[in-house]
Amino acid sequence: MVQSNVTVAPALPAFEAAFNAFTHGALIQTSAGPVAVEDLEPGTDLECANGQLTKLMWKGAITLVPGAPTLGEPLKLYRVMPDAFGLGRPAQDQSFGPGARRLDRTPKLRAALGTETALVPLASMADGHSIIEVNPVSPTRVYHLVCEDHAIILAAGLEVESFHPGPETPLSLPSEMLQFFMRFFPHLNDVRDFGRLSTARMTAEELHSLVA
Repeated sequence: MVQSNVTVAPALPAFEAAFNAFTHGALIQTSAGPVAVEDLEPGTDLECANGQLTKLMWKGAITLVPGAPTLGEPLKLYRVMPDAFGLGRPAQDQSFGPGARRLDRTPKLRAALGTETALVPLASMADGHSIIEVNPVSPTRVYHLVCEDHAIILAAGLEVESFHPGPETPLSLPSEMLQFFMRFFPHLNDVRDFGRLSTARMTAEELHSLVA
């Protein structure tokens, strides 16, 4: 049974990150074809970058309000132009939220991580040409998705991760606040139920230090 709830949350980075990867209209690849993120329902099978399917367990959304108080930097959107990452990736311009991470590949990652792939913030790739930083001028709805396990799903042809709080979130929140955070995910009992990250994450600074 699908449940829908509206809850007030503190404007903390850990909470905002759980809701802000995909903008309204972002096309998510499902087993039945591309579906706009706002139309997805828990239980839908999403297509992963490795060709497998994963079940959508949770969808969350918040509204970014320009000029609203925040404890961090003002949240921005990122417009990815057609073919920015290769032919049809994306096929048409597509905006993403500030929390989107994209699967990046470079051979130099193997020495550091034992793999040639890592998840990197899409925001770190903004160059003003193929990826453009956008300041919202009106309230904007943004979304994130939780799957059975941490997964790399396809959004507008790009390999983007599903939500996972990462190991830093339990360390950054007091116990009571962490319990409040977990109330947003009623299908989980504990933050450990998110499981392991399927792919390593790197900050923009870490990646740039490797490829420099």
